Amino acid sequence: MRKTVGIFVLMALIASASAEVTRVPVPDSNWSVSFESPPLQGDPVGPSARNLLYRGRADRLNVSLHVGPPECPGANTNQEMYRCFGARLDRLKGVVPESITAAETPRGVELGYLLRVRDGDRSVALFNMHLLFANKGSWGDLHVSMVQPQPGDVPVVTGIIRSVSIAE
Repeated sequence: MRKTVGIFVLMALIASASAEVTRVPVPDSNWSVSFESPPLQGDPVGPSARNLLYRGRADRLNVSLHVGPPECPGANTNQEMYRCFGARLDRLKGVVPESITAAETPRGVELGYLLRVRDGDRSVALFNMHLLFANKGSWGDLHVSMVQPQPGDVPVVTGIIRSVSIAE
């Protein structure tokens, strides 16, 4: 058991040593969202992308940030954001129901799930985590996914989600 914990800690230290901070300003506001991740290649975000402020990738890792007006009526609470997002998640094809996890944190709601989709004649798995948060009347969603996840990928994905900070 101690050896397993030691390996997990070593993997987390290696991941954090190669991490870089990405800061995304929220347009027409005085705040920004930052997170730590392995180096990402930023993809252009066009004006037609609804509330999409950032999209980046590195190998099998994908990160996106959406910030915009609340998508459902109700208060800016963790419960309302989870209820709203959960309704969309229920309609998403390929979600493995027993994989869904949710936790309320001081920064918002951490939501995770496994998605299985078909790509031609092969099955592709995607491990997804979201941090759903509210700030100054806007709802945010930092989405991190890993294609064909391996056991060592979980600390990378959760580390990105847990590194999120909002600065004014």
